[in-house]
Amino acid sequence: MIWVRAQRRVVWSELLGVDGGRGKQVGDAHIMAGLGQGAERKLAVSKPLPSCPEVLSVAMWASPEPQPFFFPTGDHVVFTNCSTEHSHLALSCKMAAEFNAFLASGQSWFCHLDDDNYLNPQALLQLLSSYSPTRDVYLGKPSLNRPIRASETLSNNQTKSVHFWFATGGAGFCISHKLARKMVPWASGRNFLSTSELIRLPDDCTMGYIIECKVGGQLLPNALFHSHLENLQLIPTSRLTQQVTLSYGVFENKLNVIELSGPFSPQEDPSRFRSLHCHLYPDTSWCLQAAGW
Repeated sequence: MIWVRAQRRVVWSELLGVDGGRGKQVGDAHIMAGLGQGAERKLAVSKPLPSCPEVLSVAMWASPEPQPFFFPTGDHVVFTNCSTEHSHLALSCKMAAEFNAFLASGQSWFCHLDDDNYLNPQALLQLLSSYSPTRDVYLGKPSLNRPIRASETLSNNQTKSVHFWFATGGAGFCISHKLARKMVPWASGRNFLSTSELIRLPDDCTMGYIIECKVGGQLLPNALFHSHLENLQLIPTSRLTQQVTLSYGVFENKLNVIELSGPFSPQEDPSRFRSLHCHLYPDTSWCLQAAGW
């Protein structure tokens, strides 16, 4: 299960690789994906990935906009009613809904992404094929070069200092089914919100806290995940198609995007995601229609 939570408008084909090639099967393991947008009522849309049937379904957390979203036939929508705020509790509410849906799905992998990520399903499947969902696996990229420190609230109104690594949600992360089951006492139902309140940190930090401080697991850092918090222009162009996730945004007051040529201009494709998609899936209909491609 891959969950992609969107805070802004998302081009569906950019994220999901629609009209693309086929991915590699990870044994009998399946993955589920999700996408959403911050507004009054969050919703989830789940569907198979046409480009990669092994990625079982996609879920979108979104809310009504003046211009509506359009999705392929067969999508499923679930409203979470989480707050639109960017507080740690509002973010954790959405993550809790994602995690609960994963537990109910019976799938082998839980992966979470943000709306400013481009997901390469084939690279993801290749990465996960190196791991077993029957082992404790927590994959992602930390945004800090050290463990984060937090104060955990105790039952006697005292606090204790804790430190742990966490994978930033802005780059995406994956958790195996076995590890997710161990997280249930702190992450299922409304427990995730309660746990988030203990350390008063956002959802991705709470995930790391549960895994390292409660379950005794550890983050396996992986350089194939990328967020807008890093200088994306440092990724060699020749290696872009090997990355699991990419991102875009602003870094050090400058536009932060990958370095990649055509077929779309920076004005047409400021994120460079559409151009990247055409490098991965050149037979996509709108890639073939692009001038000079």
